[in-house]
Amino acid sequence: MNISRFRHPFPIRFRGYSGSVAGTMSGFLLLLALACASSAWAVFPQSQVISSVVWDYNSLASTAKGSDLWAIAWASDGNQYTIWGDGGGFGGDDVNGRTQWGVARIEGSSDNWLGYNIYGGLNPEASGWPMQSLNGSYKVDSMTAVGDVLVAQMFNWENYPNYNAKLIQSTDHGRSWKNSDGTPLNGTFWDWANRVDGVGFMPPAFIDMGKGYGLSTDGYVYFYRIFEYKKLYLGRVAKNSVMDQYAYQYRTTDGTWVSDVRSADAVLANDDISGVNAIYHPYLKRYILTFNCTPGVGRNEENMHDWMMLEGPSPWGPWYKIGEWYNWIDSTYKFQYRFFPKWITNSQDIILQFSGGHPQFSNSYDWDAFHIIKGKFVLKSTTSVGVPMAPASLAIRLGN
Repeated sequence: MNISRFRHPFPIRFRGYSGSVAGTMSGFLLLLALACASSAWAVFPQSQVISSVVWDYNSLASTAKGSDLWAIAWASDGNQYTIWGDGGGFGGDDVNGRTQWGVARIEGSSDNWLGYNIYGGLNPEASGWPMQSLNGSYKVDSMTAVGDVLVAQMFNWENYPNYNAKLIQSTDHGRSWKNSDGTPLNGTFWDWANRVDGVGFMPPAFIDMGKGYGLSTDGYVYFYRIFEYKKLYLGRVAKNSVMDQYAYQYRTTDGTWVSDVRSADAVLANDDISGVNAIYHPYLKRYILTFNCTPGVGRNEENMHDWMMLEGPSPWGPWYKIGEWYNWIDSTYKFQYRFFPKWITNSQDIILQFSGGHPQFSNSYDWDAFHIIKGKFVLKSTTSVGVPMAPASLAIRLGN
């Protein structure tokens, strides 16, 4: 990918501190566990596996301006696939190639990768994009790959919070999509109607479990569903039934699985939960969970300034805190913190992808794009590296 250097036009800002920071240590910044304004965080004890996260701000890179969400899946063909919302995808922007959502393929390593638009966006490989002519605001914020079949959840954001949602799939690596009943993708068929059947549950957020979902050896795909932005429920479905919502099961406290999510028990509760993403880390053998959290202010994008990273030995916990951040990098809200599954190659190095909003203040950056940043887990067995500061010349690399 062709990228160029671009300097931050703003000072680094964290809660309780404002101004440019100086001092370097290999270009890394250790993000401390900044306390959110709620006693709810006391329910998450500190992780005894991962003590903190160290981010390499010099690696921060951006492309695809105007496109957000970027659900990620690693298929059996070895490529990672992603679905964005709005914008023109890779090489596009808010004007050039703009679509409600689109699909792209990411090839290569974390240090040398290329993004190709497949379905929608600027110069896509597949011709036609029937969803563009439909009324509504169609989004996808979670996707997985079962073998080479891409499975995603789509919802119509236009009538939020009383929106419709459904499962969609592609058997040709994102070039065409179908509803769960096998009919071509359209805006009339829905698996869940009126705020997901009127019970207040968000559509599934799939847990990533490796290439083609190969790290799940019990035959199930696992996922979470948020209830009223305060509770998280764990679900599963057999891999060969992932497109059948009636085959979905939900976990109770005693470890049994039930068909009605309303009869299940939450595996996590918090003042506010949104933008949930989860992945199984094959080297640490832990589940890593990220989500936005802004206690006490209600769920709206302008207040999504907090986010948290937890880990646990199973998808139902118990959960331990890796870190929590407030006004990370700057004061513009950000969301959908995701790991690239293919690029997890050891126990410490991580690559995080995230999106965000338009600037809220004159010294804020426009985060409505595709952003990636490298980092490291500081393991409990690893000697602490102290608390290095961000370089004063912090820069972002921008691409088309």
